[in-house]
Amino acid sequence: MNSEKPVKRRSYDSSRRRAQADETRTAIATAARDLFIEQGYGTTTLAEVATRAGVSVETIYKSLGPKAVLLHRAWDLTVGGDDQDIVLHERPEVLAIRQEPDLSRRLMLQASFSARTAQRIAPFQLMVQAAAGADPAAAAMLEEMGRRLLCAPYFATV
Repeated sequence: MNSEKPVKRRSYDSSRRRAQADETRTAIATAARDLFIEQGYGTTTLAEVATRAGVSVETIYKSLGPKAVLLHRAWDLTVGGDDQDIVLHERPEVLAIRQEPDLSRRLMLQASFSARTAQRIAPFQLMVQAAAGADPAAAAMLEEMGRRLLCAPYFATV
């Protein structure tokens, strides 16, 4: 006879581990973006990105992937200005512009938002343009950047 009671297992909460993984991915993408802009995409190595982010090259591959994926993540970080997974046209600043009833105020908000966004995007776009002639991943990124900016629903609705 087995009179032992079943052992109650405690539930595993991995929220802290997920948060740490998110922080690591953000640190890697930020380091990649900064180095790509400072040194150029073609000359920046994953070892340099790893050193700047405080991780190993293996961690970069396991958490994000190869250099071309870093370029895309760096772009997403640059456009949004942070690591939030919110598309540009659904960000609170854009929604506030859309909902502003006063036209002159809406235009002022739009101008301010556009200037801040352009200041973030311009150095990155120049870096990608410089690399596009020699690197297929950069050329593909440049093409995608053009499509995204031209098709952004934000610009059509403000």
